[in-house]
Amino acid sequence: MSAHARPRFALALLLTALLPYGCSQDAPVAPSRDGGTSAFSDWIQFAADRAQGGPRASLRNIWPNDDGREWTYRIDQREWSAPPIRSYPTAVEVPAIPSLDDVAALLGNHPIGTDPVETSGGYRLKFNGTKTTLSGATGQNLEASVFDLGAGSARLGVDAANVAATPGFIRALVRARPDLREKIQRRWPEAARGPLASGVPPEVSMPLFLFGSAFEKTREYIGSYGDLNLDLSWKYLEANLQPGSEFSMQLIPDLADNVFLHVRVLREVTAVTALGNIPRSIEVLYMVDYGVSEATDQFGNPIGYSGAFGYGAITYAPRVGPVASYERPFVDVGEPLHPGYGDQTISIMTTAAGQALLSSAP
Repeated sequence: MSAHARPRFALALLLTALLPYGCSQDAPVAPSRDGGTSAFSDWIQFAADRAQGGPRASLRNIWPNDDGREWTYRIDQREWSAPPIRSYPTAVEVPAIPSLDDVAALLGNHPIGTDPVETSGGYRLKFNGTKTTLSGATGQNLEASVFDLGAGSARLGVDAANVAATPGFIRALVRARPDLREKIQRRWPEAARGPLASGVPPEVSMPLFLFGSAFEKTREYIGSYGDLNLDLSWKYLEANLQPGSEFSMQLIPDLADNVFLHVRVLREVTAVTALGNIPRSIEVLYMVDYGVSEATDQFGNPIGYSGAFGYGAITYAPRVGPVASYERPFVDVGEPLHPGYGDQTISIMTTAAGQALLSSAP
């Protein structure tokens, strides 16, 4: 062996030792522009990630989107009695929504209302081909379905199933924005239905933040398309997944100009799940500002103005996807702190890989 060959051979042995599990889609495969120094650093970083239990979160690995991949969850839902919606004489007197710092502090510390009723159900997400929305936008078909976990769980009869199938955001929007009720009903007729008969257990609702959609994953974001227009209607994540990174986007611009989504990456955690402990997961905070609207009584008569917000957090695990979620979809603004009307805790039970990508992944 020549003197020049020995260092290369030694480097190959070093890389082999550092990568005991072999290569994967997360390993750096493209040569660097500087002739090799950065490529070597990338390999060392990749090996260090392996040694620490897994890769760092990235848009590439945080939500696998191969066709056929599915996730099965358990939803534990609570609904309770709460004070009526507060109203104010004028729109300018409606208190502002809390900051993201304040909302982050509410996670796990927000009191609930009285007489809580608990229900549970199963929830499944699955990539199944492609989907074209009513507006003509096309993305991956991320199907969502609620199912019965067995005796004593959520009632999922014909009426309940129809209501439960309504997107969680639309259900919350109906409550938060009575001024938009007619516009919403024209697009989502089932969303405007009243509650089930008295004495019937509440159904498990579709989640607000983790939902089925026309899904899209690019190098810049993970989001989805809706039925109102051809623009992106929701954004789960942007490329920067470092704790503290934030972004905002306007929601439903065709219906209102003051409804917004605010997102912040909170922290890196080891997710404790039924699948095991998954290091380097990320917890992401979501808050919807429903804006200020005219408030009405139960008969539809104007009584002033009100404001509301909803919030929650999703935990994403590299190479697995969303593994847990908590949400409180509707909270009235103002003091003292309003408990909202219910919440959901979502936890993963199983997941299964699909077969092929239908869209280009970053």
